[in-house]
Amino acid sequence: RVAEFTGSDEYEFGDITKEINNRRKEWMTSFLGEENAKNYVFGDLTKTAISNFTGKEDYEFGDVTKKLLGNVFGKRKRGGGN
Repeated sequence: RVAEFTGSDEYEFGDITKEINNRRKEWMTSFLGEENAKNYVFGDLTKTAISNFTGKEDYEFGDVTKKLLGNVFGKRKRGGGN
């Protein structure tokens, strides 16, 4: 199983960790884009995920809640008149 995971016939200490790290880098590049992955700063993944979810580039407090409630209840007009 280790050989299948790492793609190497002979196991050396650290091979699994190296393979996990390589796969993480590949995934980050595909998710963030090559330039952003190179300049990754802690929190970038969360920022990108929130932005993708809310459709807004800049997060403001309450954006996730608004999006969730909008998805559940749909958009509603305020004012309650008609």
